[in-house]
Amino acid sequence: MAVNSNWLLVTALLTTVYRFITSVTDISIIVVNYNTKEHLLKCIASASQQGKDVNCRVIVVDNGSSDGSLEAVRQQYLEVIIIRNEQNQGFARAVNQGLKTADNCDYHLILNSDARLADDYLKKAIGFLETHPGCAMVTGQLLNPDGSRQNSFDNFPSLWSETFGKGLLRIISPRKYPSKKQSYTEPIEVESVIGAAMLVRQKAIEDIGLLDEDYFFFLEETDWCYRMKQKGWSIYFVPEALAYHLQGETKKLVLIPAKIEYLKSLYTFFRKRDSIPVYWLLRLIKPLKIILGLAANLLLSLLTLGLVKSFRQDLILYASLAVWHIRFCTEKMTLRGMSSPRA
Repeated sequence: MAVNSNWLLVTALLTTVYRFITSVTDISIIVVNYNTKEHLLKCIASASQQGKDVNCRVIVVDNGSSDGSLEAVRQQYLEVIIIRNEQNQGFARAVNQGLKTADNCDYHLILNSDARLADDYLKKAIGFLETHPGCAMVTGQLLNPDGSRQNSFDNFPSLWSETFGKGLLRIISPRKYPSKKQSYTEPIEVESVIGAAMLVRQKAIEDIGLLDEDYFFFLEETDWCYRMKQKGWSIYFVPEALAYHLQGETKKLVLIPAKIEYLKSLYTFFRKRDSIPVYWLLRLIKPLKIILGLAANLLLSLLTLGLVKSFRQDLILYASLAVWHIRFCTEKMTLRGMSSPRA
């Protein structure tokens, strides 16, 4: 009897230990890097402090950096998985590489290299997903370094938003077009998220597929959210989960090609997700707005004798966008074109 009692005690103990181990959530944290070494190291540091309730696997996908990023990561974080691309493969393809490496995880946090997580970000974000099985993705409140709010979610691009601008629509209809100007204390369902720190459910990825690699940079997460919504999944903003975002550090390095790449992604989104008449109407409206912007900034630059820096910069930007259209939206002027050995 004593032997049987001892055996039952050991069995119960082993069962408890097994349940404890298997209750730990497996999550990958995927960070795409391109020449942002200092930001990347701080990003990994914040990701490594996400508590004991999750089993985190940090994966850095490097898009051909030349600033010593990977060497620095290898020296400071031996446990980080590194995927190195010889050239810039774009954000969507790089994230997909990370997702394929970690497809046995329950959740995936897609994290920008210029983002920093508050200590309990994952605990709160995962907690929401665990209690909302129909939710495919959540994001928290993105903050500037000074603690002020950034836009953390967005509406899908529409002909209205691209014609009149999101700023005006947010003033006219703040309920339909919510923004950082509104304060939220409870989670709300949204159309799409800003992809700086988005937590995605593996089951949703298995249902709708990976990111669309037709997007090189910009709107790939918007397209992903759209496809999730079409399949019946929900997307949520969880305001109590906080992340600091330096916003556009990579983009600042190549501002004009980045603006062109955004426009290319916008055209791709409308071509794939809207009707043919709406797509071609957009292709008419955007060049017209560019011509008007070019004319306005040319006039302002002339009136100020070219002394106002912002007018000069906008003039160069609009001129570049106009040239891109005149050249039939050539890929050579985009970020993808800059990264291609053919460019």
